[in-house]
Amino acid sequence: LFITKYVRPDVLSDMGFNGDCPRIYIQTAITYDRFEKGIIPYESATRAWIQRYAKNLDHFIRLHEDEGLPLYPFTDILVLPKEIMDKYGSEMKDKRGRLSIQCLMTQKIIRAQIEEIFRRFPNVDGLMTRFGETYLSDTPFHVGTRPVHTMEDHTLLINILREEVCAKRNKKLFYRTWDFGTLHTKPENYLKATNPVESHPNLIFSIKHSNADFLRDVPLNRTLGIGKHQQIVEVSLMQAGCYGKGAYPYYIGKGVLHGWSDMKQQKGIDTLAREGKIIGLVIWPRGDGWSGPYLSNEFWPDLNGYVMREFAKRPECSDKELFEEYCGTELKLHKDDTAKLYELCLLTDKAVFAGIHSEYYHPNAWYQRDDKFKDPPRLPDPKKIDHRKILAEKAKAVDDWKRIEELSRNIHIPNSADQEYLEVSSTYGRIYFSILEKLWKLRILDSGEVSDYEKEQIRQTIKEYDDLWGEWQQLERDYPCCATLYMTCWPQTWPPTWREQRTSKGVTLHHDTALVRTYREMLK
Repeated sequence: LFITKYVRPDVLSDMGFNGDCPRIYIQTAITYDRFEKGIIPYESATRAWIQRYAKNLDHFIRLHEDEGLPLYPFTDILVLPKEIMDKYGSEMKDKRGRLSIQCLMTQKIIRAQIEEIFRRFPNVDGLMTRFGETYLSDTPFHVGTRPVHTMEDHTLLINILREEVCAKRNKKLFYRTWDFGTLHTKPENYLKATNPVESHPNLIFSIKHSNADFLRDVPLNRTLGIGKHQQIVEVSLMQAGCYGKGAYPYYIGKGVLHGWSDMKQQKGIDTLAREGKIIGLVIWPRGDGWSGPYLSNEFWPDLNGYVMREFAKRPECSDKELFEEYCGTELKLHKDDTAKLYELCLLTDKAVFAGIHSEYYHPNAWYQRDDKFKDPPRLPDPKKIDHRKILAEKAKAVDDWKRIEELSRNIHIPNSADQEYLEVSSTYGRIYFSILEKLWKLRILDSGEVSDYEKEQIRQTIKEYDDLWGEWQQLERDYPCCATLYMTCWPQTWPPTWREQRTSKGVTLHHDTALVRTYREMLK
């Protein structure tokens, strides 16, 4: 659970948001009595859970009503009580045994689901669909998965939802296209699925800005700005948890709006907005991932969030204009300090990319996700890619982080808590990317036979690695505002946890990755 002000409707309203898409899974808070009376038995644990959850949502919805903040809950299509699936599941599956929108019973139940959602919660303003990923970890009495598998399936589902949500009830429908690269990133598929659907003022397609998940080494989403339907763009402020989640400085304003520094074609969403091809943004201020780091200060999400939401209102502005506005009105910075902070932020764009990704090849970016510290992926043949260039790239990233750390100590923020967090988070980033550089060194040395000279290099690199972990742990002990540290991920551990070694002196927590552990054994 993330504790954050961004779940409070009063805060969102004050910030100027004009809608909230909370993770409340409203489809699990209905009994389906109008579909078939008593299909969820009255004395069952399922019905008791549904009723308790619905009462909680009543309170949550009322808080939004009090603020006048429209509510568009995340809604899994198709997730149902187990009792319904037990009784009608066989009629909802295609010949391959998959839940399918092509089955008449599936269509009937989806229509019943929409009807009961808006009958039970009439003041909800619409829905944000979710079908690319369906998680049931906190819905103990419900089962289900995606009901669409082809573009024809999408067309059928969109038409049903358009009729039930947009036309019949005059509610908004945000149809998310996220599905791991089938509908989401392929223009021909997007057009095939959406062109047969008649436009409606309440029908809006919600699309991530990147042509994949929220990652750096991909271009702008190719399905943005095409077709005949309204589109809204999803922006994650800390991008899929691969980039610190606010534990260290990472500025996305210039990259998302105008194009990242590493892009061959410098292109962001600014042109789309100014040409009227998108109607707004969906912003993920926090979370967007599975676990930590956990924060005590939302300095970086706040800064990024201001630039994004103000751009949505005033797309004629550049990121720098909005950045300077935030520094002046919210942080109360002097112009010289604003200039230094902007320099620091632009450095994070390059330093984050060079430290995690590469200009020379495309490693799988998921080797760093959330607070899980894993070894870099194996490198291509050195005959194809000069490994020395990769090492120089990682060393340059560390140099940039040292400059970021230096800048943070030469900026004066009137709010002492923000000042401390600016400095501590910058040091956190410098240590994190320095550790990552050591792991890249070890990975490059991991290529068969190891000479005595290379053994000495490994020994020195591991010592530096250990020293950095010691410095990182001391930073967390010295500064309560410091974000939680990363955890190392050994093979066959998911979710990863610290490994304990019990000795006569107590418990020691390892910070070894698999590669470091292997080299320690070799050097014994």
